[in-house]
Amino acid sequence: MLLPTAVTAQSRAASTPFGQPMRGAVTMDDVMISVRTTLIALDQANKTGNYSVFRDIASTEFRKNSLENIAKLFEVQRKLKTDLSRAASIEPIMTIPAEILPNGMLRVAGYFPSMPEQIHFDFLYVEDGGQWKLFGIYVGSHNTEPMTIGPRGPGPK
Repeated sequence: MLLPTAVTAQSRAASTPFGQPMRGAVTMDDVMISVRTTLIALDQANKTGNYSVFRDIASTEFRKNSLENIAKLFEVQRKLKTDLSRAASIEPIMTIPAEILPNGMLRVAGYFPSMPEQIHFDFLYVEDGGQWKLFGIYVGSHNTEPMTIGPRGPGPK
C-alpha cells in the first residue's frame, strides 16, 4: 500500500453530496466516484509517466511523496502496460464493504472482474478540503482464466 511520507502504497448510507464533509456517512455513488477517479488518474499517470496530477489530486499528506518515489512504485505496472481504464465501465466487486474507520478514514477494497486481468484495489481516503482524497493505495492486476458456470459449478473453460 502506498502511504503518505512512507510511500508504501450494500445499501446506501445517508446521502451526502460528494465533495462535502461526510463524517459517518458515505454513499455508494461517493465510493464509485472516488475509486474510478483514482484508477483513471493512475492509469493516465502510468501511460504518460507523469504523476504530478495523480499526486496533486490526492490528500495533503499523500502529496508529501516525491514524484520520483510514486513513479518508482508503479514502474512494473508502467512497463507491463497494465490497463486500468477498464475501471471506467466495469462494475467492481467489493471484497470489503466500504467503511469509515474509527480514525475517520474511508477504506474501499475490491476488484474489477475484467479479462484477462482482474484489477484489484485497496484504497484509503481521508477528508481533505471537504472531499474524500487519496491517502493510501494498493493496485494490482492478476491474470485470470475464463470460467464457466455449469451444472457441476465453476470450472475452467
